[in-house]
Amino acid sequence: MKLPAFLKPLLPYTIPFLAGILLLFVPVLREFHLPSASVVALAGCFVAAVSAARSTFKNSALSGMKDAGKWAAIFLVSGVPLLVGALIRGCFSGDGLLFWLLIPAPSVFLGFAIGRYFRMARFRFPALISVFTLLLISIVLFLIEFYSYPQLYFFNHVWGHFPGPLYDSHTSFNINTLFFRYMTVAWAGVLWLAPSFHKTKAVRLPVLLITLSLILCYMNLSRAGVISPEESIRKNLGGMMQTTFGIVWYDQSLPEAEIRLLADLMDFHIGEIAETLELDMTGFPPVHTYIYRHEWQKKRLTGAGQTSYVPVWHRSPQLHAHFPVAQWVLRHELVHVLSKGFSNRWIGASPSIGMTEGLAAALESRNNPAVSQDQLVAGQDAFPDVDYMRGLMGLTGFYGKSGRLSYTVSGSFMGWLLDNYPADQIKKAYRKGRFDGIFEDGFETLVSGWHQHLSTIPVDTADRIASARLFALPGIAEVRCAFVQSRRQARLEQARMKLAAGDREGAFALLTETVRNERIMPSTVELWGVTGLALGMEAMITEVLDAKHPGPSDLRARQVYADALFLTGRVYEAHRVMGIREDQQQAYPFRSDPDIWAQMLQVRYGDNALPVDSLFKVVRPVYLSRMMRDGPGHAWWEKTDPALFDFSDGRAFSTFHAYSYFLAKNGEPGMGLQVLEGLRPNHQGLAARQMLDEAERFMYFLMKPEYFNDR
Repeated sequence: MKLPAFLKPLLPYTIPFLAGILLLFVPVLREFHLPSASVVALAGCFVAAVSAARSTFKNSALSGMKDAGKWAAIFLVSGVPLLVGALIRGCFSGDGLLFWLLIPAPSVFLGFAIGRYFRMARFRFPALISVFTLLLISIVLFLIEFYSYPQLYFFNHVWGHFPGPLYDSHTSFNINTLFFRYMTVAWAGVLWLAPSFHKTKAVRLPVLLITLSLILCYMNLSRAGVISPEESIRKNLGGMMQTTFGIVWYDQSLPEAEIRLLADLMDFHIGEIAETLELDMTGFPPVHTYIYRHEWQKKRLTGAGQTSYVPVWHRSPQLHAHFPVAQWVLRHELVHVLSKGFSNRWIGASPSIGMTEGLAAALESRNNPAVSQDQLVAGQDAFPDVDYMRGLMGLTGFYGKSGRLSYTVSGSFMGWLLDNYPADQIKKAYRKGRFDGIFEDGFETLVSGWHQHLSTIPVDTADRIASARLFALPGIAEVRCAFVQSRRQARLEQARMKLAAGDREGAFALLTETVRNERIMPSTVELWGVTGLALGMEAMITEVLDAKHPGPSDLRARQVYADALFLTGRVYEAHRVMGIREDQQQAYPFRSDPDIWAQMLQVRYGDNALPVDSLFKVVRPVYLSRMMRDGPGHAWWEKTDPALFDFSDGRAFSTFHAYSYFLAKNGEPGMGLQVLEGLRPNHQGLAARQMLDEAERFMYFLMKPEYFNDR
């Protein structure tokens, strides 16, 4: 069948359009966002280069421009189905549009310019040389950068941009992307005009100017956020502290006492991990620990925001964490650091992501006193079977599920192996990335033994609920609008950013706009309310929530509303909002009695300090939280006798646990040990015991310099 004449010009666009339709069925790539734009840029760059290398060009600086534009249009067409799909599903974002405008087209022009240059310069086999050149740029140059810098984001002239961990948070367009894509276009321009440089005087000045701009760009790669050398990161942070096993580099705005605690924890964790894994630390290179003020500073400098990480491929052992979570992730990341010593030498880790992360999760610090990793897995009616575990512990299966689920299951499994098999055997399996042929027992037997262990773990209804929630979490391939941030999420992140920078007023203003204009989200209302109450904005909070009427299931929103009502004198309404009946008073220890309620609000938000021994017992943990937040020198600071606290209060366990570390930080590890000893008789759960055991060992470590020699 002969095509009508008017359809023939559209024929070249058919294949990319159909390819775009096929992408709609591929998880992650179906999104009209950065990953799909990068894949199209990669394909377009190579195809355009080969096409140009096989074409014939006139001796003109403009020769081939129309063909280059056509190839760019052809590959952009593949994004049309993705764009339509994003609009239909409500997943369109301005960031995605900018990535699609600035990633594929410059790569196509670069590829075409390279092929055109080798063709016009009369190289033999121009298509082959063009492909080789693009492989050099897309793979070899990337690997050089990968092994030279500790960052997790990467820019490349062929495939565009990798922003860092895709599960970290949303992926947004930044000015450094625009900067780098200018460099791509500039290289395309130089290569395009180079064949005419000696023949046409008019192109000489543009070539020289573009070349000069590229030189200036390369001189400012670090400043523009295209690369992050260690020296640049250290300069940005500014602080340094020596430890037994290495150096802590930290943002100099952070209190030195906090960094000293982290330095002590670093030495303690390294000693215990080395002991567990039977490692000889003699001659191990110094460990460089980078502590950022908050996740946004870390995102800007390394590409990883919420994710703490270890660049295991880098020549020097190091880890990167932001201060608010550093204490809790330090042990996990140090496992990655030390495991470099028995890892696959090319990647600095196990070829199996499940083994790499599972070993770290098995040895990490616990921070949930209610439920352990084993209990979360044991809470399922059917344990993960052999096929599930083989996939999870394979080369790529780890990221098929949500991050929390994969970490928990692999951590439970690797923890059981550590308890039942020699460390040398586990290290050998780790290095090889497989279990078969390493253990005498086959993989099926290992999983069966782990199942038998799980069947002995006591679980209750709360554990089963937590387990069900964990196993229901979607992976990135299952998220409805991956990489896209809603307006509410954007405001919430901006508010959190302002809070991290100390701008509570600005954060409250942003959150107020969100709460006024959106449906109630308890976590957002809670953050807004707590921030507002600390600023004395209870009247505004009641005004907004009077119109919102938080529902019965919105407990956190109702608590904020009730606190604001109480502070404005509307006590009866505050009790009505909480719905407190006589038989429920134990469930609301702070809000069932007006005197306790008033004292709790004064301690949490007020400026007039109250002596701790004058407080109700149930309010004293709130006092500790306030004191730990404000620190020594504040009006709330008071050296406190542990005997004043009710350690049987399960709701305050995490506060008391944190208080023991607070005491250690301020030179009182002995008193911290008293707090932990007070907690132990009242908290016998598996997870709580694990937390108490580690904290007690740390206190002894601080009090006894010969701690590891005595074990």
